[in-house]
Amino acid sequence: MKQKEEYACIVYKAKKTKKFKDALRDLHLTDEQIKYSKQIRFSNRAYEIEAIKKMIANHDYTELFSEKGISKNSFHCILPYTFKLGADNKIDAYLKRDRALRKFLGKKSSYISIQDIKRDHRVYALRLNPTILENKKFLEANPGLDLRGNPGLFYIGSTGKSIAARYNEHRVKPDDGSNDKGSKFIRPHLKGDFIQANATLELLTDPKWKIDNLSYSKALETERFYGESLKSSDIGIWWN
Repeated sequence: MKQKEEYACIVYKAKKTKKFKDALRDLHLTDEQIKYSKQIRFSNRAYEIEAIKKMIANHDYTELFSEKGISKNSFHCILPYTFKLGADNKIDAYLKRDRALRKFLGKKSSYISIQDIKRDHRVYALRLNPTILENKKFLEANPGLDLRGNPGLFYIGSTGKSIAARYNEHRVKPDDGSNDKGSKFIRPHLKGDFIQANATLELLTDPKWKIDNLSYSKALETERFYGESLKSSDIGIWWN
């Protein structure tokens, strides 16, 4: 039986840059405190834990350095704390990262982080045409769906862009050879134009789960919540 993969966001010690020292002075740390402080940073991506172990064993951090904002010049070493943030899926790995980041954010001794948690994501819902019912994967993801009626069919996603911009990425494949950022799975099945397809305010109504101004990890968690909790005999959902 194949072992379930585990994921974690990398926690690494970073070199103390001028920006870091200036940020600590803004937090009213003394020069003595700054001298003994250590900068801690977190990767933006979640990696398979086995891949992280290989990075460390081979001293090959090429994949990590490909992330925006992480460079060889600022990197010092991966910290063992990384492995305390392991999870059996990427969404929970991101949530653990953000909880840990808040723990070190603006701390005034030892390891300190000045890394920001941006809240610029949102969750959305788009209507799908009945043609999606011809897709075996969709049916397998919705085993309780009653096909004898007229079920509502939806795609739920999250994005750091406007919902309209994300819809356009799903709807139209770039013809200039640029990277296709839309979902090939739902593209043939989107219902009409953006006004017709957008079901966000109609469908995502749980007062305990807001859908705007979310961190990346919270947006993924919210997408998962709605993607699973809304499935019923009357509603079919696809989410990633």
